[in-house]
Amino acid sequence: MGEAVIVKCSNCMISKQYIMGIGMLYYSLSNVASNLHWKKRRKLERFQNTGTIISEDFEHRIFHCQKCNNAYSKFWVKVERDDGEIFETTYHCPKCKLELIDNHNDFSQYKCSHCGQKTLNAEIYIMWD
Repeated sequence: MGEAVIVKCSNCMISKQYIMGIGMLYYSLSNVASNLHWKKRRKLERFQNTGTIISEDFEHRIFHCQKCNNAYSKFWVKVERDDGEIFETTYHCPKCKLELIDNHNDFSQYKCSHCGQKTLNAEIYIMWD
């Protein structure tokens, strides 16, 4: 079961929802590959079609930009073939264009994407499936 958190900025009062984890439909990557952007999904399909897959891992995760310190919820995928090659999704900040890094869920360390202040608070936790 996944969880979602609604984060609110105490400065500008904007709220945003972030989702994490996996739900019941996530028993196979093929069921949830549509969570990926079509370009990433196409790269994944090419990767899967050129060898035998030995492991796959996927979930919604929180990423952040080291430059602007904004947080993003993204669908992460890591797939390994029997030849040792690995496909792993990467994401870039829409503002800075730097690669986002996978991070923990302490939203108080991130800046509000609206006002730029470090005044985010996790308000509501929701279980989703």
